[in-house]
Formats: sequence, structure tokens, C-alpha cells
Amino acid sequence: FTGLALVALFRSWKSYFALPLGVIVASAFCVAMHVLSGVGFFAEYAEGSGHGVFLYSLIYNATSVGVDGLIVVVLVCIPAVQNLAKRVASPRAVQTKA
Repeated sequence: FTGLALVALFRSWKSYFALPLGVIVASAFCVAMHVLSGVGFFAEYAEGSGHGVFLYSLIYNATSVGVDGLIVVVLVCIPAVQNLAKRVASPRAVQTKA
């Protein structure tokens, strides 16, 4: 899940699509890493499925981690969520007590 930090690569973009694109890239990276780890560590569970190890891991992770990514992409496309993300990320949002 460390790959979710890839969203920050799109932080400097001033486009409306920067946040959704960042979430798509980060989610795709997370799915890819989960698939690779699934191939390496959970190959024994794919034996009885009738699929190959890679396809089994891809199906399993796309229906769990991939769906999470799609839900977040839909949420960050809502203008109110994008405005909130901008306010939270702005330097003025951090206030210190004197």
C-alpha cells in the first residue's frame, strides 16, 4: 500500500484531472504489486481454481484492491471532495498555536 503515495507526483498539476489521474496510477501500481506478491506467496491456492497462478492472482486482486481504487476515483471526481483535498493540502491549513 506504500504505492498510494504515488498520488503526490500529481500534486503540482493544476488540472481538474490531476487527483483522479494520480489515484488511477497509484491504484494500478498497488494492484500490480499485489498481483506479483500473490504469484510469489499464494500460488498454492491457485492450484484447484483451474486458472494459472498469474491469472488467479490478477482476478483476486483486481476484485479487491482494484475495486477499492475505482471507488476512490469516483469519490475524488466529486468537486466538493477535490476542494476539500486542496484545502487540506494547502500550507495555510496547518496552523500552530502560539
